[in-house]
Amino acid sequence: MASNPSIQTFRDIEEYLVDSLDVPASGRNLRLARQAILTAYRRLPNFTRWKSLERRATLITTASQTSSTLTFDFTGGAYERMATIAAGTWPTDAAEGKLVIANRAYIIDRRVSSTIVTLDANSNPGADVAAGTSYTWYRSTYALPTDFRKMGHMFDVDNEKEIRFVHSDTLHEGSIRIYDTPDTPWEAAIRGTGDYVSRMSVEFSPPPDAAYYYDYVYEASPRPLLIEKYSTGTVSTSGTAVTGSGTVFPTDCEGAIIRFGTNTLEPTNVAGGYDSFGTWLDNRYVAQRRILGRNSDTALVIDEALSTELTAVKYTISDPIDLHVSAMFTAFQRLCEAEFARMVSHKMAMQKEADAFRELRMAMEADQVHSYSAGPQGVDKFSHVNITDSV
Repeated sequence: MASNPSIQTFRDIEEYLVDSLDVPASGRNLRLARQAILTAYRRLPNFTRWKSLERRATLITTASQTSSTLTFDFTGGAYERMATIAAGTWPTDAAEGKLVIANRAYIIDRRVSSTIVTLDANSNPGADVAAGTSYTWYRSTYALPTDFRKMGHMFDVDNEKEIRFVHSDTLHEGSIRIYDTPDTPWEAAIRGTGDYVSRMSVEFSPPPDAAYYYDYVYEASPRPLLIEKYSTGTVSTSGTAVTGSGTVFPTDCEGAIIRFGTNTLEPTNVAGGYDSFGTWLDNRYVAQRRILGRNSDTALVIDEALSTELTAVKYTISDPIDLHVSAMFTAFQRLCEAEFARMVSHKMAMQKEADAFRELRMAMEADQVHSYSAGPQGVDKFSHVNITDSV
């Protein structure tokens, strides 16, 4: 529940940084503080395999298709490089796969209709292919979640076996020489999709010949930080409905935290905070909730009704810090301090960096959320982690 008082937001850590380094809450310092937070937030997941950032997901492949025959019109037809199927339909995700004609695999440019696809300008037969030619369509590559960082284990649930991961070059070579015919995949590689910035995909070999169900665990990036603070207008509550007056709620506020005050002053966290003009306030929020949905510029849905309804009060919206508070948050604070101190050329920059190293080691140990056997006496359990190289 978002009423959990341990939740920390983008705005909280920004105010903390300004206070911890005792610098003015000026526009430039606040901007640098935000940049320091975003940098630390991006880098913290790379230090170790944090338990709270492990995710579980599923993937279902598309069956290959060899039914019917096709005609390929290289040029001059209704569409350039047009492949028309004689019967049946192309899969809805046809453009994500490849078309094999005469033992050559070609890249599909787009699915024009249920019976027509076009091939890539640099990957096609280069001449007309007569009607009645047999073909194979398969899809071997599937985009992974947008928060994907590293693959853990992937299991083929239907065949009760684990998929072996290899380097993309090794998989590519094997696919071309041996495993280019759709079958039950037994290995895979992780690579960029080429279609989306920074998004990764999994490529199977051999290409799947059927709809297989895969269950996998991966290391994720924390939830993006997009909203530092929004507090325009006032809000009133009724159950889980929040109605704004003079508001234009951010379009990407779903999942963010909304904090409610009891008057026309911006609500602060427990330690107090700054208003939009840089003035210090001590006006603790009376409730905080997670935003489940944005229905309009003036209407939100929250995850839990307030114990007391509020009318025309000030509020703030800010994204939550998506880290395990008891294990990771202090280390995150120290990383933010080190980044911020470096940016503002603070005299304590080197000390802040050393503090971050020390806190990271403690965080790694605190992140062990289950019992485990201690290593040999006197051996540092985290000696394999080179923190210095990571900051």
